Parts: sequence; C-alpha cells; structure tokens
Amino acid sequence: FGLAELLWPEVEVSARAHRLRQTLLQLKKLGVPLSADKDTITLSPGAVHADFGNLKSLEDGWGGQSVAFLPGYSPQFSEPFRDWVDVQRSAVHLNCARTLLAVLQRERTRANWLGVEDSAKRVLQLDPFNEVAVLALAEASAMRGQKRGAVTMLDQYLQEVGGNSD
Repeated sequence: FGLAELLWPEVEVSARAHRLRQTLLQLKKLGVPLSADKDTITLSPGAVHADFGNLKSLEDGWGGQSVAFLPGYSPQFSEPFRDWVDVQRSAVHLNCARTLLAVLQRERTRANWLGVEDSAKRVLQLDPFNEVAVLALAEASAMRGQKRGAVTMLDQYLQEVGGNSD
C-alpha cells in the first residue's frame, strides 16, 4: 500500500495523488519539516515525538490519566489504516503493560498496596484479562482490609475466563 491508498482507499488514483499533494502542502504551510519526492515522504527525526515512546513517565506515575493508545478511535474511512492503528495500539499497550507490571512488582516489594492497586488498574485498562494484574489487584484489596471484595474480584475473573471456581 502507498500512503495515499492507505488514507483514501475508495478514491480514484488521480484524486488520491491530488489529495496527498494538497495534504503535504498544508502540512508544510503549518511548519511541518517534511520533504517529499515521487516515492518517499520524509520527516526529519527531530520533528517526530511520540509520548508513548518514553515509558519512564509510567514508572513515575501518571496521576490518574489513561495510558490507553487512541482509546475508542477506529477510523472507518480506510480498513487498511484501521488495521494499522490496531497493530500500533497493540504494540503500545504491550510495552506499557510490561512497564506497568514492573512498577507493580516494585510497589508490591515495597508493600505499597495503593501503588500496586493503581498499577494493576492501569494494566487492566490495557489488558482486561491480565492474570498478574487481577491477582495483584485482589492481593492489594485484601492487604488493605477488603478481603470480601478481593474474593469477589477473583470469582468474577474466573467466571469471565471460564475457570472452574469449585
């Protein structure tokens, strides 16, 4: 797939090319440092920044903000682009979950049950069936005196994943 085909799959080839040229022109007018020729569009490396590229901020806490990548966004104008977004979302969520699970383990070692709970909830935003996060959340609840809630949480998890609670 070319970029124009990815963005405008239902549009005729000549119109796609025109749209891409116009889009690039507008981006240049906005000051985006890009160069383009017949086959390639290039952004200078210093012009690109992704907030999910630096997962160090997850280790320091995000103050209640969601860590989900483009939550709820599912572009309908292009199936290939939607697929690309989904692949990117999965990769970002996997990396974030790994980082958050390391934070969770660190907080568990410190017996910081609020920190364990926060990290587990963030992992579950990204992966609702992450067993480590579910168990850690239940453990944190139990350690904070909410044993009935912890058992209920585990029972619900077993029901959802099809486990046998007998």
